[in-house]
Amino acid sequence: MKVVHVTWTLKFGGIETMLVNIANQQTLSGADVTVIVLNQEYEPTLTSKLSKKVNLIINSRAHASKNPKLINWVNTQLENLQPDIIHTHSSKAIGLFKPKWRQRSVTTLHALPFGSFYNTKLPKFLTKNFPILNIWGKTGNLGNMNLYPQVFAISNSVKKGLEQYGIQSEVIYNGIPTSKFKLRELRQPNGLFKIVQVGRLECVNKGQDVLLDALSLLPKNITVDFIGDGPDMEALRQKAEQYGLNGRIKWFGGQPPQFIAERLKDYDLFVQPSRLEGFGLTVAEAMCAQLPVLVSSGQGPEEVTQGDRYGWTFVNGDADSLAKEIKNIQNHYNQALDKALAARDYVVNAFDVATTATNYLNAYNKILAFTLLNK
Repeated sequence: MKVVHVTWTLKFGGIETMLVNIANQQTLSGADVTVIVLNQEYEPTLTSKLSKKVNLIINSRAHASKNPKLINWVNTQLENLQPDIIHTHSSKAIGLFKPKWRQRSVTTLHALPFGSFYNTKLPKFLTKNFPILNIWGKTGNLGNMNLYPQVFAISNSVKKGLEQYGIQSEVIYNGIPTSKFKLRELRQPNGLFKIVQVGRLECVNKGQDVLLDALSLLPKNITVDFIGDGPDMEALRQKAEQYGLNGRIKWFGGQPPQFIAERLKDYDLFVQPSRLEGFGLTVAEAMCAQLPVLVSSGQGPEEVTQGDRYGWTFVNGDADSLAKEIKNIQNHYNQALDKALAARDYVVNAFDVATTATNYLNAYNKILAFTLLNK
């Protein structure tokens, strides 16, 4: 089977890192895999992790360029490759494809849905008939989603969200390379109670400001390390300074997957304070490292932890609730270690990237079989 994955960028991020892992796993299953990157935005440290069996094609297009040459370029690549399945990781991309390639296209929604199928700044009859016009319009993450024969959701939370827009989807959970994570010893915290948060610094979705609010309510022996960068870095630094928290916080910025896989074991608790989160790949990573986890309620991360079964939850957006649960975990750390041990086994069985890659290949085969039957 020839599979082409299409993404706009290949830089450090949950989607891009997982895409590299899935592509590698699919080649191990015998698939002929190509990754097409539509922009010249890639991180060499990440692309170097691709298997030599994966064909990598990177366009020279600058970010946000509206040069129509992109349409011809991507369709030329598809003509040369003749893929059985084209798997996009941003739904807008299908607007670039000729109709015959749209029939072989699937997409994965990697976050909770929002927005519209069409560019709302243009007449609907135009954007409906010319999907290319939706690529640069403000459509949220739903642009051109209605054109796909098959849509995948990364969690039941995302699936339910899509149903509100009339889109049916199949849930295939994200996966991680579970064998690469070093395990935290089943030990009590030593002096400091060290919290880690991993993710894009974007408070409207990821909620790091809630974690700072909670930290200001907690004893000085509790610290937080932030791994990730994003548009709210400076605002969060200023907030930490206003609270007088600078001595209790470290900012590591964006780091490669290997850094995270090796360092999670050094902490006592992982906190995911997201307001809006479709899945929570970093939560699964922390659980894989045998690190206790605390996540916001009502989102994808709570689905990963199965509520309080494999971790703890706090009231979404509520700093008081978050601070209370952090203290509760600190005071009942033996229970936290028991959950962490069970969570590790659960993640290895449920969220290994090999399972994710296989599930996608099985889904592709069903689509191809259905297509052949209906020719």
